[in-house]
Amino acid sequence: MLVTTTTHIFRPQDEFFSNERKNSYRKIWAAGHWAVIGATEEKDQQKLKMPGIDWMRQAMELSDLVFIEADGSKRLPCKVPADHEPVLLPESDIVVAVLGLSALGRSLKECCFRLEKAKKLLSADENHLLTEKDMAAILLSDQGLRKDVGDRRYIAVLNQCDDSTVRKSAEQVGEMLINSTGQNSETIEKIVFAKLQ
Repeated sequence: MLVTTTTHIFRPQDEFFSNERKNSYRKIWAAGHWAVIGATEEKDQQKLKMPGIDWMRQAMELSDLVFIEADGSKRLPCKVPADHEPVLLPESDIVVAVLGLSALGRSLKECCFRLEKAKKLLSADENHLLTEKDMAAILLSDQGLRKDVGDRRYIAVLNQCDDSTVRKSAEQVGEMLINSTGQNSETIEKIVFAKLQ
């Protein structure tokens, strides 16, 4: 498996990391590991940026499975993309949208990256407390996490289902997604509940 980014991700331990100069992803795979490729950020050595596109495509051709992080959230549980996001490659055939359920009941200003975009999408102010209905709206909207998905397969992941109360909220969001009658309601291939721990 190959992991990379079209934006920025945290750099893993050296045993999993390959850059264009080392070009060691084949050795990492031979050891039975997943490989992360990217170019080291000059100002922050803990982060990787998108590798050279030609080198990235060569590595992608050799991999059975490729995960590309295309839109980060600065470690916040909620995100509404900016105009230039997400950065999806033409080769991408599945988009996995992830929302953290720790955002529920919290204000937009404390838990949502791209606050102005979130306020506009939800017609709310920065003190608005996120609800299950808001989560469903973000996952279904072409201005939310469905942005630029087009005809690609689309999977919604509700993360941080770490206890039964949060699981119930996730189930409510899932039901809203399934029962939605909007134009994007039939485009969600799967709804996944995940635990952070």
